[in-house]
Amino acid sequence: MVCVYVFVHKQSAAEANWFTVQARNMVTEVDHPDCGPMKLVSPPVKYSYSQPSIRSPPPTLGQHTDELLGEVLGMSPEEIESLKSEGVVA
Repeated sequence: MVCVYVFVHKQSAAEANWFTVQARNMVTEVDHPDCGPMKLVSPPVKYSYSQPSIRSPPPTLGQHTDELLGEVLGMSPEEIESLKSEGVVA
């Protein structure tokens, strides 16, 4: 049997949801080196003995472009620069 709270007023429902979010640690604040503090959604799965967590802040736009294109796809620095100048990648 599923039991839920029923609220008439939208603000009350939002407040109840926020309490649930806080109680389940569903939002984590991470200090991003370029963007400052930001709130991220925590891993949704909760285990009894393991505590999944956010290991690093999200990358900025284009942060790993050179590594991926060069190391994974084998593109030369000239090819990567060409793509950047044409606006294909950041």
